[in-house]
Amino acid sequence: MGTKAAAKKMFTHYLNEIGQEETEHYTDEDNQMIMCTKIEKMCRNMWNFALGFKDKVKSDDGVEINVTHAPDRGMMVILYDRMEGKAAPTKDVSTGKRVTAADKVTEQTKKRIEAGGK
Repeated sequence: MGTKAAAKKMFTHYLNEIGQEETEHYTDEDNQMIMCTKIEKMCRNMWNFALGFKDKVKSDDGVEINVTHAPDRGMMVILYDRMEGKAAPTKDVSTGKRVTAADKVTEQTKKRIEAGGK
């Protein structure tokens, strides 16, 4: 395994390990504070952004302002694709176009076939 692959594997390992830490909280329907993992909190935040939510923020002068966040279509797509088991799209750095994992696999297979024919 190359250095870059080993670093990615280690990074993923620590993301998962840290994600399991129960250091976050959310408020349930009964206004009770519930402890949860970082991963659960992140998932709840993703759902909030997908569905839209109301939030209170303080302005620079200390005044509390009610803010309504509209549903985020991009987050809806991410959640829907994830629930459907679809590969998460990424951007090709050279073209800026979105590329799925399936596209990457197809491209890698094509390169290997071409290399084998030489």
